[in-house]
Amino acid sequence: MSSFDDTNNKLLDYYKANTFVEITDTSQLLKFEEPSRISYFFQPSTIDSTKRKFTYKVKESIIKTENYQWDLLVLVDNDQKMENVYYWLKSYDNNRKQVGHLDFASWSGDKRHFTSGRVDCDSTLHMILNNGKEHRIFTTDQTGKNSLTETIKQ
Repeated sequence: MSSFDDTNNKLLDYYKANTFVEITDTSQLLKFEEPSRISYFFQPSTIDSTKRKFTYKVKESIIKTENYQWDLLVLVDNDQKMENVYYWLKSYDNNRKQVGHLDFASWSGDKRHFTSGRVDCDSTLHMILNNGKEHRIFTTDQTGKNSLTETIKQ
């Protein structure tokens, strides 16, 4: 399975359509990250010290229930020759306390590294790893916490 060629890959569609909100200051980032992690995401570029090493973007509430919501977060590494994009999901309770996390998808511009992610039915998360050789299935409980429930070797 290669989601580079998948015409229904919503992650690529979201990214290409620029439907994410870019986080540009630390006060915005505190909604999504712990204070101890802020400096990592806002560190200066090693190539151009007037710019940041990463671009951090968010698409909030891709899953929303009565007890929790999942946000889709994107990190673009601006210091690489090829575009490298990392996606992860974080779930938060109604008080914005993080209850779940999943490094969901990533790819490199040279297509040597790729992990595909998919959400089904607001409670099942799928990941395709190792160039299609492994399929991991996660389920989300009533609080928003995710657990690995099945690994299928292909």
